[in-house]
Amino acid sequence: MSERVLSILLSELGSLLGIESLCTDQDGLCQLVFDRRHVVHLMGHPRGYLLISCRIAVQSGHPTPDAVFLRANYAQAAGGIVLARTPEGHPCAQVAVELSSARAHDVLELLDKLIVEAERWERHLQSAQDSPDGPRMTHMRGIV
Repeated sequence: MSERVLSILLSELGSLLGIESLCTDQDGLCQLVFDRRHVVHLMGHPRGYLLISCRIAVQSGHPTPDAVFLRANYAQAAGGIVLARTPEGHPCAQVAVELSSARAHDVLELLDKLIVEAERWERHLQSAQDSPDGPRMTHMRGIV
């Protein structure tokens, strides 16, 4: 059932984006690229969620400590955008939406919010890499 719901949702989202054949690949992953730099993954989660992830670009050789992500995720709980690492270890912004109630227009809005959040973190992490003190969280309160 959830594969069928995901297929319909992606088709509707594709129509909004002007991509008529938007679907998942053989691994269940749908990849979109916005502005030639934001790689967004959409995939169904076994627990009935649509998982949307956007990689956060950071300079190679400057790993982001996991403690930065954990502090940023504090109080985000269910429904908020959180920071995570991809299975390959890359930082990303991520949000999960209950698949049964997901609507294409809402997903489109979430895509925009996710990209804005990823851009915000790219700026923050870049300034932290330029700082001898490393990442600081004082001005990152109120993360979506």
